Amino acid sequence: MVGDSVRDIDENSQRTFFAIKIIMHPGYHDDFKDNDIALVKLSTKATLTRHVRKVCLPESASSSTCCDNIAPGGQGFVAGWGATQVLIPGETADSKNSSSTVLNFAKFKIQDVELCRNSTDYHFNESLTFCAGGDQHGVGPCTGDSGGPFVMNIFQGGAWKWVAVGLVSWGEGCGIQGRYTFYTKLASYVNWI
Repeated sequence: MVGDSVRDIDENSQRTFFAIKIIMHPGYHDDFKDNDIALVKLSTKATLTRHVRKVCLPESASSSTCCDNIAPGGQGFVAGWGATQVLIPGETADSKNSSSTVLNFAKFKIQDVELCRNSTDYHFNESLTFCAGGDQHGVGPCTGDSGGPFVMNIFQGGAWKWVAVGLVSWGEGCGIQGRYTFYTKLASYVNWI
């Protein structure tokens, strides 16, 4: 579905597409969430409109100017229809809050590598992943937001562009202050894409 902002209302701007092929990264490792990325081929080409826009890819990690803006303190946005309640690690959303009918978004700050590493007991590969979060309790990506982009407004190729620098990968709980969401770093996969 593209061009949709309220899931339980048929909007003139929305269009439905079907996935005809899903290509998982061949190096995906479920236990560590390394290479947590896949490509989806749609049944037909999406037409760009006022409500359907594309977002740019970052420069490849091998580029000399890559990742300057994707550093601790940088801020970006995440949007999704995921669960809308604070969840402690291992807890699942109740049926009333398991997803949102309205597309939500929030702004998050990229955190320092050491803070990311110290905030979790799980594997964290800083070359493939970054973590981000806010200081506001109750706000954060949750179940149902996985795969959504972390976008930043970046000066790239001589102009300001909205660039998807990460994809929501995993987290421990939702909306808990001091816990961060971990994102697949897209610059590491531009050549594969």
